[in-house]
Parts: sequence; C-alpha cells; structure tokens
Amino acid sequence: PQVVFTDPQVASVGLTEEAATDAGYDVVTGEMRHAATIAITAQVPVSTLQHAVPVFPTASEVWVRLLDQVTE
Repeated sequence: PQVVFTDPQVASVGLTEEAATDAGYDVVTGEMRHAATIAITAQVPVSTLQHAVPVFPTASEVWVRLLDQVTE
C-alpha cells in the first residue's frame, strides 16, 4: 500500500486498474483501501470478508456492495 497525504489524500493498494487489466485480471475498483490492504496481505478470501461487516453503518454499506461486485 502507499499513500500521499495531500488534500485530498491519494492512496492505492496492489496494481493500478490499468496494470491489472493489462495482466488479464477481471477488475473492480472502489474505496476502503485500508480494509483491502489487510485482506490482500492476509490473503483473506471474499467469502470470509463478506462476514466481516464494519461497525460504521455507512462504511458497512460500501464494504458489502464492493464485496458483492467481486462475487457477481
């Protein structure tokens, strides 16, 4: 992961969308970088992540929708 503390902040985890597409990956982009960083580093499968709902209601809605996109 990498972050640049500017206003607004710029951060990323893993390959860029273009690099992943060029490498043949089926790409879905979204926010929640911190959670994604932990999931990628720990190699947590999406089926497990779907049971880890964030405590903040708005974050929870975003997280569940992102995971749904990956499993569709």
